[in-house]
Amino acid sequence: MSGLSEEAWTQQIESMFAAFLRSKPAYFHIDYAGVANHGRQLAHVHRVDDSATVVARENLKSIDNQDSFQGAIRLPPGQVYFPDIVPLDEHGLALQAAVPVYSPEGDLFGAITILMDLSRAMETLAVSPHEEDIRYLTNDGGEVLLHSDPALASSFGPGERPRLQEILPGLSPLFEPGSQTQKTSERL
Repeated sequence: MSGLSEEAWTQQIESMFAAFLRSKPAYFHIDYAGVANHGRQLAHVHRVDDSATVVARENLKSIDNQDSFQGAIRLPPGQVYFPDIVPLDEHGLALQAAVPVYSPEGDLFGAITILMDLSRAMETLAVSPHEEDIRYLTNDGGEVLLHSDPALASSFGPGERPRLQEILPGLSPLFEPGSQTQKTSERL
């Protein structure tokens, strides 16, 4: 902790996280959890309207059982873990990203996790300079999460997610186990 008391170190982390969230309106929360304390958050800051709120220490919790934490702590330094895109609320989707944190000596210390609202990405996906362009965003299994295809919206019922390999069969090999796409996804 470079000579700082634990309290001062935590306050510095919280201050940096709060500044980060204020500068990135699409980000909803950022937290730092340690491995020595079984995934308990060391710092957690979340967005409330347009401000960043630091969660009081007595309200910090363990995220040891969360996929984002577990995925991140299995990675080597410099790698980013992207779990599945998850529902944010009834109107949107969220992307999580998590990175492992190592000490200068190379020991695993914990993980930082960020949650980002994909609403802006959805808006961008829907707008194209060429009317005939159709865009898709899928997870690693090929489930279409976002798209700009007006015909697709009426082809499936509420809550149903089409798979890109059903829409564009020529892309099926990309989603087969062992494909380069799958290997990359498994590494993340």
